[in-house]
Amino acid sequence: MHNNFVRTSLAILGLVGMGWFFGILYPVPSLEGRMLHIETGPVNVAAGTRPADMHKVMVSAVMSQGTITVPEDGWITNFTQEVRSTEQADARFTFVYDDLNEDPYCPGNPRPIFVMSLEKTPDLPFAPGYGYFVRRGTQLRAMVGFANFSAEDKHDVTARISLSFVPAASDTVLGNAYPLFLNSVCDNYSLFAIPPKTHRFTQRLPHPFEIPFDGRITLIGSHGHRNLVEILLTLNGDELWRTSPIHLPDGTNLGNPIYKAPFQGVLVKKGDKLNLTETYTNPGDMPGDAMSSMYIHILPDTDQ
Repeated sequence: MHNNFVRTSLAILGLVGMGWFFGILYPVPSLEGRMLHIETGPVNVAAGTRPADMHKVMVSAVMSQGTITVPEDGWITNFTQEVRSTEQADARFTFVYDDLNEDPYCPGNPRPIFVMSLEKTPDLPFAPGYGYFVRRGTQLRAMVGFANFSAEDKHDVTARISLSFVPAASDTVLGNAYPLFLNSVCDNYSLFAIPPKTHRFTQRLPHPFEIPFDGRITLIGSHGHRNLVEILLTLNGDELWRTSPIHLPDGTNLGNPIYKAPFQGVLVKKGDKLNLTETYTNPGDMPGDAMSSMYIHILPDTDQ
């Protein structure tokens, strides 16, 4: 059915700092579609604004947000962004939310569709032949967190989020992709602290995620910060993926691994359980900023 599915495997290590996700460069099929654009509101970002304040254990990036109302039923297939009036590296993270639906892992939060951060690539598509289905009237919200490492204030900082959109009224029918954000901290923008002089600190999810349908995982994107030692994703308690960042001897994280599944993907069944554990160390004298999360694409065997 999906003849242009990419039959290769690919692991990409993105540049890292405070932020988390990335994109995989699938070949994009020619579809009858158009673009939806979200313009975030202008914000002023003071000189020296850091992504996180670890004295208070809170994200200190300045948030810029914008919304758009979907004009008709259809599928969102891809994400790109343009940052204005500052450097690309100052955009520490971007979320695109479906505000009308609940996060399947963190109830009470809006559903993340796309997540991108300092580990940027030109775009973030779902697998060819798939998209995230939205109905007319759905409100999509983009949130971008900006830092400023320069000695000068930045004014009127904004972002333009572009979403590729295939209307249901076109002749193209897509499968319904299921984006999932596993997050060990459902509030506080995912941030937590590693105590100083800690040899080993293990962060687990509050609970496993139960997969709601038969399908296949086609994308897994890990995220963590400085001094992250190990990332472990399990399926029904068995190791699915054990990995670690590329890092310097001083603990600086240079890249969180991304797994793009080959061929048919990682097969999963309804009721299967995914769990995530990340292990840190912190030899320093100050609390260390940390996150433990994964962004995953699951393709159902049938439309859900």
